[in-house]
Amino acid sequence: MKVYYKNLIKSYSGNFDDLIYCYNPRLKCYYARHYSRRRQTAQNQLYADIAKNMKRLSPSPGY
Repeated sequence: MKVYYKNLIKSYSGNFDDLIYCYNPRLKCYYARHYSRRRQTAQNQLYADIAKNMKRLSPSPGY
């Protein structure tokens, strides 16, 4: 869905009212889309488990 602003804000992007607002430089227009949660996959779960294990190790701030 194309987005039209009453007062154009050149650099606005983000989320508001369950919509994600983005600017596409190739199309030179703003658009909005509904927020959708990512599907749970085995790869996502593996990454989450690794991150939890690293947090339990309490790495130094330099790491």
